[in-house]
Amino acid sequence: MKQLFLICHDTKTAVQAGNGVAGIPSIESGRIAALNAFLTLNHHKNVLPVWDDDDEFEEILDTYTFITVDDANKSIYSDETLK
Repeated sequence: MKQLFLICHDTKTAVQAGNGVAGIPSIESGRIAALNAFLTLNHHKNVLPVWDDDDEFEEILDTYTFITVDDANKSIYSDETLK
């Protein structure tokens, strides 16, 4: 199963969005806080989808800061705060 990440070259940030099943992306509901934080940070910037099977995947992501679910849940983007 492939993993789907969203990256932004402008801010050098990335977030794991979900997985791909039979080539169809599936966003995991447990990742909503991290996705909200990523999309808010990168508002009006180019956001690119990257699959973990891309040849340049590891080289690209080694230089990026990941927004994790744990970090987002400790911020204003947590599920509890957004309710």
